[in-house]
Amino acid sequence: MHIKVVRFCALVLAIALVSFCQKQDKAKDTIATIDGAKITKDAYNSFWEMRRLYPTYTGDFFPGERSLATYLVHTILASDDGKAKSYAGKLKSSPGWEWRERYFPAQMYLQKVLDANLGFSDKDLEAYYKAHLSTYKTKIQVEVPVPGAAAAKAKDTSKAKIATPPQTVKKDSVVVRTFPEVKEQVMRSMFLAKYPVPDSMFKKHDPKDTAKVDTSEVQNRWMYMVRSDLPSFFMRKSYEEKYKQKFPDSLKDWYGKGKPITEGDMDVIMSWLPETQRAMYNTSAGKADLARWLLKWKLFSEDAKRTGFSSQDNVKSVIDWAWKVEVATNYVNSELVPKAKTGVSIDTEMCVYGMWDDRGSAATRDTASVNRTVTKYLTKAVYIKVDSMLYGLRKAHNIVFLLPEYKDEQAGNPVAMAAHADSMRDTGNTTEAASVYRTLVTSFPFTPEGQKAYAELAKVQSEKGEYTDAVKNYRDYLVLVNDKSKRCNTFFMIGFIYDEYLNKSDLAEVNYKWVLKNTPECELANDAEFMTLHLGEPMNSVEELRAEARRQGRKVDTSTPAPEIMNPDTGSKVKAKKI
Repeated sequence: MHIKVVRFCALVLAIALVSFCQKQDKAKDTIATIDGAKITKDAYNSFWEMRRLYPTYTGDFFPGERSLATYLVHTILASDDGKAKSYAGKLKSSPGWEWRERYFPAQMYLQKVLDANLGFSDKDLEAYYKAHLSTYKTKIQVEVPVPGAAAAKAKDTSKAKIATPPQTVKKDSVVVRTFPEVKEQVMRSMFLAKYPVPDSMFKKHDPKDTAKVDTSEVQNRWMYMVRSDLPSFFMRKSYEEKYKQKFPDSLKDWYGKGKPITEGDMDVIMSWLPETQRAMYNTSAGKADLARWLLKWKLFSEDAKRTGFSSQDNVKSVIDWAWKVEVATNYVNSELVPKAKTGVSIDTEMCVYGMWDDRGSAATRDTASVNRTVTKYLTKAVYIKVDSMLYGLRKAHNIVFLLPEYKDEQAGNPVAMAAHADSMRDTGNTTEAASVYRTLVTSFPFTPEGQKAYAELAKVQSEKGEYTDAVKNYRDYLVLVNDKSKRCNTFFMIGFIYDEYLNKSDLAEVNYKWVLKNTPECELANDAEFMTLHLGEPMNSVEELRAEARRQGRKVDTSTPAPEIMNPDTGSKVKAKKI
Protein backbone atom coordinates (compact mmCIF):
# COMPACT_ATOMS: atom_id res chain seq x y z
CA MET A 1 0.00 0.00 0.00
CA HIS A 2 2.79 2.37 0.90
CA ILE A 3 4.49 1.77 -2.47
CA LYS A 4 1.25 2.52 -4.33
CA VAL A 5 0.90 5.85 -2.50
CA VAL A 6 4.49 6.79 -3.31
CA ARG A 7 3.98 5.91 -6.97
CA PHE A 8 0.73 7.92 -7.10
CA CYS A 9 2.41 10.97 -5.56
CA ALA A 10 5.31 10.66 -8.00
CA LEU A 11 2.85 10.55 -10.91
CA VAL A 12 0.99 13.65 -9.68
CA LEU A 13 4.31 15.46 -9.21
CA ALA A 14 5.44 14.52 -12.73
CA ILE A 15 2.19 15.77 -14.26
CA ALA A 16 2.46 19.02 -12.31
CA LEU A 17 6.07 19.46 -13.40
CA VAL A 18 5.21 18.89 -17.08
CA SER A 19 2.31 21.34 -16.81
CA PHE A 20 4.56 23.93 -15.16
CA CYS A 21 7.22 23.54 -17.86
CA GLN A 22 4.61 23.91 -20.61
CA LYS A 23 3.34 27.11 -19.00
CA GLN A 24 6.89 28.41 -18.76
CA ASP A 25 7.50 27.67 -22.44
CA LYS A 26 4.27 29.42 -23.40
CA ALA A 27 5.25 32.41 -21.26
CA LYS A 28 8.57 32.63 -23.08
CA ASP A 29 6.68 32.50 -26.38
CA THR A 30 4.65 35.63 -25.50
CA ILE A 31 6.44 38.81 -26.56
CA ALA A 32 3.78 41.34 -25.48
CA THR A 33 0.24 41.80 -24.22
CA ILE A 34 -2.40 44.37 -25.12
CA ASP A 35 -5.03 44.63 -22.39
CA GLY A 36 -4.03 41.08 -21.40
CA ALA A 37 -4.36 39.62 -24.92
CA LYS A 38 -1.12 37.86 -25.88
CA ILE A 39 1.04 38.48 -28.94
CA THR A 40 3.20 35.43 -29.57
CA LYS A 41 6.44 35.01 -31.46
CA ASP A 42 4.56 33.13 -34.17
CA ALA A 43 2.15 36.05 -34.57
CA TYR A 44 5.04 38.51 -34.74
CA ASN A 45 6.83 36.37 -37.35
CA SER A 46 3.66 36.22 -39.45
CA PHE A 47 3.37 40.00 -39.20
CA TRP A 48 6.99 40.30 -40.35
CA GLU A 49 6.28 37.96 -43.28
CA MET A 50 3.23 40.03 -44.24
CA ARG A 51 5.22 43.24 -44.07
CA ARG A 52 8.00 41.75 -46.18
CA LEU A 53 5.55 40.69 -48.89
CA TYR A 54 3.17 43.66 -48.72
CA PRO A 55 2.75 44.78 -52.33
CA THR A 56 1.70 48.41 -52.00
CA TYR A 57 2.92 51.67 -50.55
CA THR A 58 0.75 52.48 -47.53
CA GLY A 59 1.33 56.24 -47.66
CA ASP A 60 3.54 58.88 -46.09
CA PHE A 61 2.03 58.61 -42.61
CA PHE A 62 1.56 54.94 -41.70
CA PRO A 63 3.66 53.20 -40.46
CA GLY A 64 6.17 55.96 -41.14
CA GLU A 65 9.44 55.60 -39.23
CA ARG A 66 8.14 53.14 -36.67
CA SER A 67 9.82 49.85 -35.75
CA LEU A 68 8.07 46.61 -36.66
CA ALA A 69 6.94 46.03 -33.05
CA THR A 70 5.41 49.52 -32.78
CA TYR A 71 3.83 49.15 -36.23
CA LEU A 72 2.26 45.87 -35.08
CA VAL A 73 0.76 47.56 -32.00
CA HIS A 74 -0.60 50.47 -34.05
CA THR A 75 -2.05 48.06 -36.61
CA ILE A 76 -3.96 46.13 -33.94
CA LEU A 77 -5.30 49.26 -32.23
CA ALA A 78 -6.18 51.15 -35.41
CA SER A 79 -7.88 48.15 -37.06
CA ASP A 80 -9.88 47.45 -33.88
CA ASP A 81 -11.07 51.03 -33.51
CA GLY A 82 -14.81 51.43 -33.98
CA LYS A 83 -14.48 53.99 -36.76
CA ALA A 84 -11.97 51.81 -38.56
CA LYS A 85 -14.38 48.87 -38.51
CA SER A 86 -17.01 50.95 -40.30
CA TYR A 87 -14.81 50.85 -43.40
CA ALA A 88 -14.30 47.09 -43.30
CA GLY A 89 -17.45 46.04 -45.20
CA LYS A 90 -16.66 48.20 -48.19
CA LEU A 91 -13.01 47.14 -48.22
CA LYS A 92 -13.84 43.43 -48.06
CA SER A 93 -15.65 43.53 -51.39
CA SER A 94 -13.20 45.82 -53.14
CA PRO A 95 -11.14 44.58 -56.13
CA GLY A 96 -8.00 45.63 -54.28
CA TRP A 97 -8.62 43.24 -51.40
CA GLU A 98 -9.74 40.46 -53.75
CA TRP A 99 -6.36 40.68 -55.44
CA ARG A 100 -4.52 40.75 -52.13
CA GLU A 101 -6.29 37.53 -51.20
CA ARG A 102 -4.75 36.04 -54.32
CA TYR A 103 -1.39 37.76 -54.01
CA PHE A 104 -0.30 36.67 -50.51
CA PRO A 105 -0.90 32.90 -50.81
CA ALA A 106 0.45 33.00 -54.37
CA GLN A 107 3.70 34.68 -53.30
CA MET A 108 4.14 32.35 -50.34
CA TYR A 109 3.36 29.32 -52.51
CA LEU A 110 5.89 30.53 -55.08
CA GLN A 111 8.61 30.95 -52.46
CA LYS A 112 7.95 28.03 -50.12
CA VAL A 113 6.75 25.35 -52.55
CA LEU A 114 7.71 26.16 -56.13
CA ASP A 115 11.09 27.77 -55.52
CA ALA A 116 12.10 25.94 -52.33
CA ASN A 117 10.76 22.47 -53.27
CA LEU A 118 10.42 22.59 -57.07
CA GLY A 119 6.65 22.35 -56.78
CA PHE A 120 6.33 19.63 -54.14
CA SER A 121 5.22 19.84 -50.53
CA ASP A 122 7.49 18.69 -47.71
CA LYS A 123 5.01 15.88 -47.09
CA ASP A 124 5.28 14.68 -50.70
CA LEU A 125 9.08 14.77 -50.59
CA GLU A 126 9.28 12.79 -47.34
CA ALA A 127 6.81 10.21 -48.65
CA TYR A 128 8.96 9.69 -51.75
CA TYR A 129 12.06 9.41 -49.56
CA LYS A 130 10.50 6.72 -47.36
CA ALA A 131 9.30 4.78 -50.40
CA HIS A 132 12.81 4.74 -51.88
CA LEU A 133 15.01 4.28 -48.80
CA SER A 134 17.20 1.74 -50.54
CA THR A 135 18.17 4.41 -53.05
CA TYR A 136 19.78 6.47 -50.32
CA LYS A 137 21.96 3.79 -48.75
CA THR A 138 25.66 4.50 -48.58
CA LYS A 139 28.78 2.81 -47.23
CA ILE A 140 30.82 4.38 -44.45
CA GLN A 141 33.85 3.12 -42.54
CA VAL A 142 33.52 2.66 -38.80
CA GLU A 143 36.05 1.76 -36.11
CA VAL A 144 35.39 -1.65 -34.48
CA PRO A 145 37.44 -3.46 -31.77
CA VAL A 146 39.96 -6.10 -32.92
CA PRO A 147 38.56 -9.55 -32.10
CA GLY A 148 40.36 -11.09 -29.07
CA ALA A 149 42.24 -7.90 -28.20
CA ALA A 150 40.19 -7.23 -25.07
CA ALA A 151 40.62 -10.79 -23.80
CA ALA A 152 44.39 -10.69 -24.35
CA LYS A 153 44.64 -7.44 -22.43
CA ALA A 154 42.68 -8.92 -19.51
CA LYS A 155 45.13 -11.86 -19.24
CA ASP A 156 48.11 -9.52 -18.99
CA THR A 157 49.31 -9.94 -15.37
CA SER A 158 52.56 -7.96 -15.65
CA LYS A 159 53.03 -5.31 -12.98
CA ALA A 160 54.22 -2.62 -15.35
CA LYS A 161 51.08 -2.18 -17.42
CA ILE A 162 51.30 0.58 -20.03
CA ALA A 163 48.15 2.49 -20.92
CA THR A 164 47.49 1.77 -24.58
CA PRO A 165 44.54 2.79 -26.72
CA PRO A 166 42.07 0.03 -27.58
CA GLN A 167 42.94 -1.84 -30.74
CA THR A 168 40.43 -1.20 -33.57
CA VAL A 169 40.10 -1.78 -37.29
CA LYS A 170 38.05 -0.01 -39.95
CA LYS A 171 35.15 -1.87 -41.47
CA ASP A 172 32.49 -0.94 -44.02
CA SER A 173 28.99 -0.29 -42.72
CA VAL A 174 25.86 0.45 -44.76
CA VAL A 175 23.69 3.34 -43.51
CA VAL A 176 20.71 5.21 -44.90
CA ARG A 177 21.30 8.94 -45.39
CA THR A 178 18.81 11.17 -43.61
CA PHE A 179 16.09 13.10 -45.43
CA PRO A 180 17.72 16.54 -44.92
CA GLU A 181 20.94 15.16 -46.41
CA VAL A 182 19.25 13.96 -49.60
CA LYS A 183 16.39 16.47 -49.94
CA GLU A 184 17.89 18.06 -53.07
CA GLN A 185 18.37 14.63 -54.61
CA VAL A 186 14.76 13.68 -53.81
CA MET A 187 13.47 16.93 -55.36
CA ARG A 188 15.50 16.37 -58.51
CA SER A 189 14.24 12.80 -58.91
CA MET A 190 10.60 13.79 -58.42
CA PHE A 191 10.88 16.81 -60.70
CA LEU A 192 12.48 14.88 -63.56
CA ALA A 193 9.82 12.19 -63.21
CA LYS A 194 7.01 14.76 -63.47
CA TYR A 195 8.69 17.14 -65.92
CA PRO A 196 11.10 15.06 -68.03
CA VAL A 197 13.73 16.65 -70.22
CA PRO A 198 12.24 17.64 -73.61
CA ASP A 199 13.29 15.31 -76.41
CA SER A 200 14.69 18.22 -78.37
CA MET A 201 17.45 18.66 -75.78
CA PHE A 202 18.78 15.16 -76.52
CA LYS A 203 19.11 15.84 -80.25
CA LYS A 204 22.56 16.73 -81.55
CA HIS A 205 23.12 19.62 -83.87
CA ASP A 206 25.78 17.76 -85.83
CA PRO A 207 24.38 14.57 -87.50
CA LYS A 208 27.92 13.20 -87.86
CA ASP A 209 28.50 13.27 -84.11
CA THR A 210 28.14 9.65 -83.03
CA ALA A 211 29.26 10.11 -79.42
CA LYS A 212 26.87 8.88 -76.78
CA VAL A 213 24.66 11.58 -75.25
CA ASP A 214 25.56 12.38 -71.66
CA THR A 215 22.12 12.06 -70.03
CA SER A 216 23.30 13.53 -66.73
CA GLU A 217 24.70 16.61 -68.47
CA VAL A 218 21.45 17.15 -70.39
CA GLN A 219 19.45 16.86 -67.18
CA ASN A 220 21.73 19.40 -65.52
CA ARG A 221 21.15 21.85 -68.37
CA TRP A 222 17.41 21.27 -68.15
CA MET A 223 17.37 21.92 -64.40
CA TYR A 224 19.42 25.07 -64.89
CA MET A 225 17.01 26.37 -67.54
CA VAL A 226 14.02 25.75 -65.28
CA ARG A 227 15.58 27.45 -62.25
CA SER A 228 16.73 30.46 -64.29
CA ASP A 229 13.06 31.48 -64.80
CA LEU A 230 11.20 29.26 -62.37
CA PRO A 231 8.02 31.43 -61.92
CA SER A 232 7.40 31.49 -65.68
CA PHE A 233 8.03 27.74 -65.97
CA PHE A 234 5.42 26.90 -63.34
CA MET A 235 3.00 29.53 -64.69
CA ARG A 236 3.05 27.74 -68.06
CA LYS A 237 2.59 24.33 -66.46
CA SER A 238 -0.26 25.58 -64.27
CA TYR A 239 -1.93 27.22 -67.28
CA GLU A 240 -1.65 24.00 -69.27
CA GLU A 241 -3.15 21.94 -66.44
CA LYS A 242 -6.09 24.33 -65.99
CA TYR A 243 -6.94 25.14 -69.61
CA LYS A 244 -5.76 21.86 -71.18
CA GLN A 245 -3.71 23.63 -73.81
CA LYS A 246 -0.20 25.03 -74.18
CA PHE A 247 0.43 28.51 -72.94
CA PRO A 248 -0.12 30.87 -75.89
CA ASP A 249 2.64 33.17 -77.09
CA SER A 250 0.26 36.05 -77.79
CA LEU A 251 -0.77 38.30 -74.88
CA LYS A 252 -4.22 38.92 -76.37
CA ASP A 253 -5.11 35.24 -75.96
CA TRP A 254 -5.31 35.58 -72.16
CA TYR A 255 -5.37 39.34 -71.46
CA GLY A 256 -8.37 41.53 -72.22
CA LYS A 257 -12.14 41.65 -71.82
CA GLY A 258 -13.52 38.28 -70.78
CA LYS A 259 -10.01 36.76 -70.51
CA PRO A 260 -8.25 35.34 -67.38
CA ILE A 261 -6.65 38.76 -66.81
CA THR A 262 -8.62 41.91 -67.63
CA GLU A 263 -7.80 45.58 -67.95
CA GLY A 264 -9.70 46.13 -64.69
CA ASP A 265 -7.28 43.74 -62.97
CA MET A 266 -4.39 45.72 -64.42
CA ASP A 267 -5.86 48.98 -63.08
CA VAL A 268 -5.99 47.51 -59.56
CA ILE A 269 -2.35 46.48 -59.62
CA MET A 270 -1.25 49.76 -61.20
CA SER A 271 -2.86 51.55 -58.25
CA TRP A 272 -0.57 49.56 -55.94
CA LEU A 273 2.50 51.14 -57.53
CA PRO A 274 3.92 54.55 -56.58
CA GLU A 275 3.16 57.12 -59.27
CA THR A 276 6.87 57.39 -60.08
CA GLN A 277 6.93 53.71 -61.13
CA ARG A 278 3.74 53.54 -63.18
CA ALA A 279 5.24 55.00 -66.36
CA MET A 280 7.48 51.97 -66.93
CA TYR A 281 4.40 49.71 -67.07
CA ASN A 282 2.49 51.89 -69.53
CA THR A 283 4.65 50.64 -72.40
CA SER A 284 3.74 47.49 -74.35
CA ALA A 285 6.61 45.52 -72.83
CA GLY A 286 5.92 46.79 -69.32
CA LYS A 287 2.21 46.02 -69.53
CA ALA A 288 2.93 42.49 -70.80
CA ASP A 289 5.39 41.88 -67.96
CA LEU A 290 2.93 43.10 -65.32
CA ALA A 291 0.07 41.11 -66.86
CA ARG A 292 2.16 37.93 -66.65
CA TRP A 293 2.68 38.53 -62.93
CA LEU A 294 -1.07 38.91 -62.47
CA LEU A 295 -1.58 35.60 -64.25
CA LYS A 296 1.05 33.96 -62.03
CA TRP A 297 -0.64 35.23 -58.86
CA LYS A 298 -4.04 34.05 -60.07
CA LEU A 299 -2.86 30.57 -61.08
CA PHE A 300 -0.54 30.07 -58.09
CA SER A 301 -3.23 31.15 -55.62
CA GLU A 302 -5.58 28.58 -57.15
CA ASP A 303 -2.87 25.91 -56.90
CA ALA A 304 -2.18 26.91 -53.29
CA LYS A 305 -5.87 26.46 -52.45
CA ARG A 306 -6.19 23.18 -54.36
CA THR A 307 -3.17 21.62 -52.64
CA GLY A 308 -4.19 22.78 -49.17
CA PHE A 309 -1.27 25.18 -48.84
CA SER A 310 -3.60 28.14 -48.25
CA SER A 311 -5.14 26.31 -45.28
CA GLN A 312 -1.87 26.18 -43.35
CA ASP A 313 -1.87 28.25 -40.16
CA ASN A 314 1.09 30.42 -41.16
CA VAL A 315 -0.54 31.34 -44.49
CA LYS A 316 -3.88 32.16 -42.86
CA SER A 317 -2.07 34.24 -40.22
CA VAL A 318 -0.26 36.30 -42.88
CA ILE A 319 -3.55 37.00 -44.69
CA ASP A 320 -5.20 37.93 -41.38
CA TRP A 321 -2.44 40.45 -40.68
CA ALA A 322 -2.76 41.80 -44.23
CA TRP A 323 -6.45 42.41 -43.59
CA LYS A 324 -5.69 44.24 -40.34
CA VAL A 325 -3.13 46.44 -42.13
CA GLU A 326 -5.67 47.08 -44.91
CA VAL A 327 -8.26 48.31 -42.41
CA ALA A 328 -5.76 50.26 -40.28
CA THR A 329 -4.13 51.96 -43.28
CA ASN A 330 -7.50 52.95 -44.74
CA TYR A 331 -8.55 54.31 -41.34
CA VAL A 332 -5.38 56.36 -40.92
CA ASN A 333 -5.47 57.77 -44.46
CA SER A 334 -9.23 58.39 -44.55
CA GLU A 335 -9.90 59.50 -40.99
CA LEU A 336 -6.74 60.66 -39.22
CA VAL A 337 -4.74 62.28 -42.03
CA PRO A 338 -7.50 64.74 -43.09
CA LYS A 339 -7.89 65.79 -39.44
CA ALA A 340 -4.13 66.17 -39.06
CA LYS A 341 -3.88 68.36 -42.15
CA THR A 342 -6.45 70.76 -40.74
CA GLY A 343 -4.64 73.75 -39.30
CA VAL A 344 -1.15 72.60 -40.27
CA SER A 345 0.91 75.30 -41.93
CA ILE A 346 4.59 75.76 -42.62
CA ASP A 347 6.44 79.09 -42.65
CA THR A 348 7.71 79.38 -46.22
CA GLU A 349 10.45 81.83 -45.23
CA MET A 350 11.82 79.33 -42.73
CA CYS A 351 11.89 76.75 -45.52
CA VAL A 352 14.01 79.00 -47.74
CA TYR A 353 16.84 78.61 -45.25
CA GLY A 354 16.26 74.86 -45.18
CA MET A 355 16.56 74.81 -48.96
CA TRP A 356 19.90 76.61 -48.71
CA ASP A 357 21.05 74.08 -46.10
CA ASP A 358 20.29 71.27 -48.54
CA ARG A 359 22.11 73.01 -51.37
CA GLY A 360 25.14 73.90 -49.28
CA SER A 361 25.11 77.52 -50.41
CA ALA A 362 22.89 80.58 -50.18
CA ALA A 363 22.24 80.78 -53.90
CA THR A 364 19.27 82.56 -55.36
CA ARG A 365 15.94 81.10 -54.36
CA ASP A 366 13.69 79.44 -56.91
CA THR A 367 10.05 78.60 -56.44
CA ALA A 368 10.31 74.90 -57.35
CA SER A 369 13.08 74.21 -54.82
CA VAL A 370 11.33 76.16 -52.08
CA ASN A 371 8.08 74.30 -52.75
CA ARG A 372 9.87 70.96 -52.48
CA THR A 373 11.26 71.96 -49.09
CA VAL A 374 7.85 73.24 -47.94
CA THR A 375 6.24 69.94 -49.03
CA LYS A 376 8.90 67.96 -47.17
CA TYR A 377 8.28 69.83 -43.94
CA LEU A 378 4.50 69.87 -44.40
CA THR A 379 4.51 66.07 -44.79
CA LYS A 380 6.67 65.78 -41.68
CA ALA A 381 4.35 68.05 -39.69
CA VAL A 382 1.26 66.04 -40.69
CA TYR A 383 3.08 62.80 -39.88
CA ILE A 384 3.85 64.11 -36.38
CA LYS A 385 0.18 64.97 -35.80
CA VAL A 386 -0.95 61.54 -37.04
CA ASP A 387 1.67 59.93 -34.82
CA SER A 388 0.30 61.94 -31.90
CA MET A 389 -3.21 60.63 -32.61
CA LEU A 390 -2.00 57.02 -32.72
CA TYR A 391 -0.05 57.59 -29.51
CA GLY A 392 -3.22 58.90 -27.89
CA LEU A 393 -5.01 55.75 -29.04
CA ARG A 394 -2.40 53.49 -27.48
CA LYS A 395 -2.43 55.43 -24.18
CA ALA A 396 -6.01 54.21 -23.70
CA HIS A 397 -4.74 50.61 -23.56
CA ASN A 398 -2.39 48.64 -21.33
CA ILE A 399 0.52 47.61 -23.58
CA VAL A 400 3.33 45.56 -22.04
CA PHE A 401 6.33 44.16 -23.91
CA LEU A 402 7.81 41.18 -22.09
CA LEU A 403 10.91 40.49 -24.18
CA PRO A 404 13.43 43.35 -24.57
CA GLU A 405 14.67 42.17 -27.98
CA TYR A 406 11.32 43.21 -29.46
CA LYS A 407 11.73 46.97 -29.48
CA ASP A 408 8.64 49.10 -29.02
CA GLU A 409 9.90 52.64 -29.58
CA GLN A 410 7.00 54.36 -27.85
CA ALA A 411 7.02 52.30 -24.67
CA GLY A 412 9.13 54.78 -22.71
CA ASN A 413 8.18 57.84 -20.66
CA PRO A 414 9.35 60.97 -22.52
CA VAL A 415 9.60 63.03 -19.32
CA ALA A 416 11.89 60.46 -17.68
CA MET A 417 13.85 60.04 -20.90
CA ALA A 418 14.48 63.79 -21.19
CA ALA A 419 15.65 63.97 -17.58
CA HIS A 420 18.02 61.05 -18.19
CA ALA A 421 19.40 62.65 -21.36
CA ASP A 422 19.98 65.97 -19.57
CA SER A 423 21.79 64.15 -16.77
CA MET A 424 24.02 62.29 -19.22
CA ARG A 425 24.84 65.53 -21.03
CA ASP A 426 25.68 67.36 -17.80
CA THR A 427 28.02 64.57 -16.69
CA GLY A 428 29.85 64.51 -20.03
CA ASN A 429 28.33 61.32 -21.45
CA THR A 430 27.42 62.96 -24.74
CA THR A 431 27.09 59.66 -26.62
CA GLU A 432 24.33 58.38 -24.33
CA ALA A 433 22.70 61.82 -24.23
CA ALA A 434 22.64 62.05 -28.02
CA SER A 435 21.09 58.59 -28.27
CA VAL A 436 18.23 59.45 -25.91
CA TYR A 437 17.63 62.88 -27.47
CA ARG A 438 17.49 61.18 -30.88
CA THR A 439 14.87 58.73 -29.61
CA LEU A 440 12.80 61.62 -28.27
CA VAL A 441 12.98 63.36 -31.65
CA THR A 442 12.02 60.27 -33.66
CA SER A 443 9.52 58.61 -31.30
CA PHE A 444 7.97 61.49 -29.33
CA PRO A 445 8.23 64.60 -31.57
CA PHE A 446 4.69 65.63 -30.56
CA THR A 447 5.57 66.00 -26.86
CA PRO A 448 7.23 69.05 -25.22
CA GLU A 449 10.24 66.83 -24.45
CA GLY A 450 10.50 65.70 -28.04
CA GLN A 451 10.26 69.25 -29.35
CA LYS A 452 12.96 70.48 -26.99
CA ALA A 453 15.15 67.51 -27.95
CA TYR A 454 15.69 68.91 -31.46
CA ALA A 455 17.75 71.78 -30.05
CA GLU A 456 19.36 69.71 -27.29
CA LEU A 457 20.47 67.09 -29.80
CA ALA A 458 21.90 69.82 -32.02
CA LYS A 459 23.94 71.19 -29.10
CA VAL A 460 25.40 67.77 -28.31
CA GLN A 461 26.14 67.16 -31.99
CA SER A 462 28.00 70.47 -32.16
CA GLU A 463 30.15 69.40 -29.21
CA LYS A 464 30.85 66.07 -30.92
CA GLY A 465 31.85 67.77 -34.18
CA GLU A 466 28.77 66.55 -36.07
CA TYR A 467 28.12 69.99 -37.50
CA THR A 468 25.95 69.15 -40.52
CA ASP A 469 23.62 67.05 -38.36
CA ALA A 470 23.51 69.84 -35.80
CA VAL A 471 22.42 72.35 -38.45
CA LYS A 472 19.68 69.97 -39.62
CA ASN A 473 18.24 69.56 -36.12
CA TYR A 474 18.44 73.28 -35.37
CA ARG A 475 16.58 73.90 -38.65
CA ASP A 476 13.96 71.25 -37.89
CA TYR A 477 13.47 72.94 -34.53
CA LEU A 478 12.88 76.28 -36.26
CA VAL A 479 10.42 74.91 -38.83
CA LEU A 480 8.56 72.16 -36.99
CA VAL A 481 8.48 73.44 -33.42
CA ASN A 482 8.17 77.08 -34.48
CA ASP A 483 9.02 78.52 -31.06
CA LYS A 484 9.48 82.16 -32.00
CA SER A 485 11.08 83.00 -28.64
CA LYS A 486 14.05 80.78 -29.56
CA ARG A 487 14.52 81.93 -33.15
CA CYS A 488 17.23 84.49 -32.40
CA ASN A 489 19.45 82.01 -30.55
CA THR A 490 18.85 79.22 -33.04
CA PHE A 491 19.59 81.31 -36.15
CA PHE A 492 22.72 82.63 -34.46
CA MET A 493 23.95 79.13 -33.62
CA ILE A 494 23.39 77.95 -37.20
CA GLY A 495 25.31 80.95 -38.50
CA PHE A 496 28.07 80.34 -35.97
CA ILE A 497 28.45 76.69 -37.07
CA TYR A 498 28.62 77.67 -40.73
CA ASP A 499 31.10 80.45 -39.92
CA GLU A 500 33.45 78.77 -37.46
CA TYR A 501 33.35 75.10 -38.40
CA LEU A 502 32.00 74.53 -41.91
CA ASN A 503 33.67 77.51 -43.65
CA LYS A 504 30.50 78.52 -45.47
CA SER A 505 30.54 82.29 -45.11
CA ASP A 506 27.53 82.88 -47.35
CA LEU A 507 25.32 80.60 -45.26
CA ALA A 508 26.70 82.10 -42.05
CA GLU A 509 25.90 85.58 -43.32
CA VAL A 510 22.24 84.92 -44.22
CA ASN A 511 21.61 83.37 -40.79
CA TYR A 512 23.36 86.22 -38.92
CA LYS A 513 21.45 88.78 -40.99
CA TRP A 514 18.16 87.13 -40.11
CA VAL A 515 18.93 87.91 -36.47
CA LEU A 516 19.81 91.54 -37.31
CA LYS A 517 16.73 92.06 -39.44
CA ASN A 518 14.07 90.22 -37.46
CA THR A 519 15.21 90.35 -33.82
CA PRO A 520 17.29 93.54 -33.49
CA GLU A 521 16.47 93.77 -29.76
CA CYS A 522 17.78 90.26 -29.12
CA GLU A 523 20.81 90.17 -26.79
CA LEU A 524 22.75 88.34 -29.53
CA ALA A 525 22.10 90.99 -32.17
CA ASN A 526 25.36 92.86 -31.43
CA ASP A 527 27.28 89.61 -31.60
CA ALA A 528 25.61 88.75 -34.92
CA GLU A 529 26.61 92.18 -36.27
CA PHE A 530 30.21 91.72 -35.12
CA MET A 531 30.44 88.25 -36.68
CA THR A 532 28.92 89.50 -39.93
CA LEU A 533 31.43 92.36 -40.22
CA HIS A 534 34.37 89.96 -39.83
CA LEU A 535 33.25 87.01 -41.93
CA GLY A 536 36.10 85.20 -43.60
CA GLU A 537 38.88 86.93 -41.69
CA PRO A 538 41.77 84.81 -40.35
CA MET A 539 41.22 83.37 -36.91
CA ASN A 540 44.09 85.17 -35.14
CA SER A 541 44.06 86.00 -31.46
CA VAL A 542 43.79 89.57 -30.25
CA GLU A 543 47.30 89.49 -28.74
CA GLU A 544 48.81 88.35 -32.06
CA LEU A 545 47.20 91.30 -33.86
CA ARG A 546 48.39 93.76 -31.21
CA ALA A 547 51.94 92.44 -31.43
CA GLU A 548 51.86 92.84 -35.21
CA ALA A 549 50.62 96.44 -34.80
CA ARG A 550 53.52 97.28 -32.43
CA ARG A 551 56.07 95.88 -34.89
CA GLN A 552 54.63 98.19 -37.52
CA GLY A 553 54.97 101.19 -35.17
CA ARG A 554 51.23 101.69 -34.77
CA LYS A 555 49.66 102.77 -31.50
CA VAL A 556 47.84 100.00 -29.68
CA ASP A 557 44.95 100.71 -27.30
CA THR A 558 45.27 98.13 -24.55
CA SER A 559 42.53 99.61 -22.38
CA THR A 560 39.78 98.15 -24.58
CA PRO A 561 39.19 94.45 -23.95
CA ALA A 562 38.95 92.03 -26.83
CA PRO A 563 35.41 91.74 -28.24
CA GLU A 564 33.25 89.08 -26.67
CA ILE A 565 30.18 87.25 -27.89
CA MET A 566 27.52 85.49 -25.89
CA ASN A 567 27.19 81.72 -26.03
CA PRO A 568 23.43 81.37 -26.61
CA ASP A 569 23.43 77.92 -25.04
CA THR A 570 24.91 78.94 -21.69
CA GLY A 571 24.57 82.74 -21.62
CA SER A 572 28.29 83.10 -20.81
CA LYS A 573 30.64 85.42 -22.68
CA VAL A 574 33.51 84.04 -24.76
CA LYS A 575 36.33 85.77 -26.63
CA ALA A 576 35.49 86.33 -30.26
CA LYS A 577 37.90 84.68 -32.66
CA LYS A 578 37.34 86.96 -35.63
CA ILE A 579 38.90 90.42 -35.50
